[in-house]
Amino acid sequence: MIDLRLLHTLHVLHSGGTVTAEARALDLSPSADAQQLRQLAQQTKPSRCATTGRFCG
Repeated sequence: MIDLRLLHTLHVLHSGGTVTAEARALDLSPSADAQQLRQLAQQTKPSRCATTGRFCG
């Protein structure tokens, strides 16, 4: 199951547009924020295409 706290982090990133703005909004250090994003990536296991932004269709 995906941790809702981590999904909230992703939502704030989408709303804020940058990792810096996201960390500031969540009152986190940039390294703590990056760690949460890594945890989310591990839980969801995004495809290589999604992480590189390339079309793999």
